[in-house]
Amino acid sequence: VNWLATWCEVMGARGWRPAYGGCADERLTRVVRRLNDTPLADGFPRHVLQSEAKLSAGQLDLRFQQAFGLSPWRYWERRRLEHAKRRLLAGDMPVKQAAYELGFKGDAHFVSWFRRLTGSTPGRFRASQPRGQ
Repeated sequence: VNWLATWCEVMGARGWRPAYGGCADERLTRVVRRLNDTPLADGFPRHVLQSEAKLSAGQLDLRFQQAFGLSPWRYWERRRLEHAKRRLLAGDMPVKQAAYELGFKGDAHFVSWFRRLTGSTPGRFRASQPRGQ
C-alpha cells in the first residue's frame, strides 16, 4: 500500500525529479507517509494533511495532482478499496466487519461505496474471485 512513497524513493535514487515538485517536495512526501500511516477506520485526515504540508486544501490538491496524477482523496480511496478487496478475499470475514475496519458506520454505506467503485457488491466480488488471491 506504500507504493507511492516507494515509487518516489526509487525514482529519486535514480536521479529523477518531477517537473512540478512531486517527490522532491518534502511536503508531499510527508503527506504520502501520513496517508499511508493513518488507520483507515480514522477517516480521511484532510486537516492533518494540510497542517503537515503547510498548504491550503486547494494548493495541496493541486500539487499532489500534478506530482502523482491523483488527488490525496483519490489516493486514500484507492488505499481503502485495496484494503477492502484484500479483507474480502482473505476469508469469510463478514461484510460488516470489513466496513467497520474501513471506518464505515454501517454495512449498507460500505456496500454502496464498494459497488460504486467496482461495479459489484462485496458479496459478488468475493464469490467471483478465486480464493487466496
